[in-house]
Amino acid sequence: MTWAGTTVLDNGLVLEAFRRTIEDLEVSPDEAESAEAYVVETMGQSKIEVFTALFGVPCVDCQRIVREKFRESAQELGVSEIPGARSTVETLRDVGLQVALTTGFSPSTREALIDVLGWGDLF
Repeated sequence: MTWAGTTVLDNGLVLEAFRRTIEDLEVSPDEAESAEAYVVETMGQSKIEVFTALFGVPCVDCQRIVREKFRESAQELGVSEIPGARSTVETLRDVGLQVALTTGFSPSTREALIDVLGWGDLF
């Protein structure tokens, strides 16, 4: 199962977390606007890879900042499951099927979202 739009209502989580990360990195407004357009263009890709592409070098603090901003944004924006997602997964499991989530999020971000959603027992 995939995330945004299939099992999760993200309420603009990715862009909001990105904006908060850019603010913390003190990127100029012009660079921020261009960077946001790139983020929209590359939705689904690893955010760490996106930041590396934007800034030309691996950003040592980006992974930590992105993870923190995703968690904050997920809690504040009210990330929630699409109605019926949990019960669908439970039904699939009850009939003996294995269910996995596919996402472009890093493992730490994925786990943070699972925590926010209360899905620790599902996956």
